[in-house]
Amino acid sequence: MTFNAEKHGRGPEHVSAPLKDSVLEIYPPMKRANLSDAFYIAATVADPEVEKQVLIAQFGGSEAEPPVPTTASGIATLRDPDGRLVRLFPG
Repeated sequence: MTFNAEKHGRGPEHVSAPLKDSVLEIYPPMKRANLSDAFYIAATVADPEVEKQVLIAQFGGSEAEPPVPTTASGIATLRDPDGRLVRLFPG
């Protein structure tokens, strides 16, 4: 696995590594009081808001409260049943 430095628009610098059918991206911790949000799960989906509702309905979890700020539009954010942050990006 080979990591490369990346930066998308106004987002933070991070590293990524291509995998067989996906990409692993590792971002630095966000500056916030909730340190459990320093690591989150992210995926690219066709319609983030629809997929968020499907995931909550099928697997549990909840809306992310308080809402998690982003620098890009179209990103849906939720918490999995264990409270981990999940971000769904349009793509």
